[in-house]
Amino acid sequence: QQLGETTAAENNWQRALESAAGDPQKLLPLAEYAEKNGAAAMAEIAYNTIVRDTPGLRAGQQGRLRLAQQSRDTGKIHRILEQMLKQWPNDSAVQNDEAYTRLLLLPNDKGKPEVRGRRSDLSLSGETRAIASSPAVPRPLSSELSEIEALAEDLVRREPASLPHRTLLALARLKQGQPARALEVYSGINIPHNALSPPALAVHAAVLADNGQGADARTEAADLRPEQLLPEEQALISGL
Repeated sequence: QQLGETTAAENNWQRALESAAGDPQKLLPLAEYAEKNGAAAMAEIAYNTIVRDTPGLRAGQQGRLRLAQQSRDTGKIHRILEQMLKQWPNDSAVQNDEAYTRLLLLPNDKGKPEVRGRRSDLSLSGETRAIASSPAVPRPLSSELSEIEALAEDLVRREPASLPHRTLLALARLKQGQPARALEVYSGINIPHNALSPPALAVHAAVLADNGQGADARTEAADLRPEQLLPEEQALISGL
């Protein structure tokens, strides 16, 4: 492959896949090796085979997710996270990431009035969330946004130091047209600027902008590059 012998390389990858077929312990290192060497198509085939045959193997699911993230295809990322949530319904990281990508794909509900004060607590089981997030069960936008906000509030209560959980909560409130409540999510925490991930920075900048702090929002957004963000994250700061 490094010598540019594309056909020979593909033939060798294919023979390796056939040799490892049916054995996740062989397919996994093959998938990881293909991923590290830029053979994304072969890596995806191997990871998909692992997930099909052994859906509970976390390394296979994570590998498939990494490839999807590299493609910056939010819909594809979310579909993988939905499947992971069914395998690990009580994993807070998977709960958060599935809800976050689902939230990115939802439109804003700007018609909902700003409400001050804390919402009542609501905690749904992972199984209920997995069923509720299925596109086969349509729900009003406001209901789905409220459900995600409730999940985010529960995650923040359980892990108050988690910035991804706070980012999810802030975006859920922002999408409901509640910028002041979104800004409240960041009160009382002090996180070094260089510790913020690009998605967290984009959401925070969007919250600042919607609260009339345009100059600060533009300063934060200036540090971000499009290739660091999903298209929907980039859209949050496109007007800055």
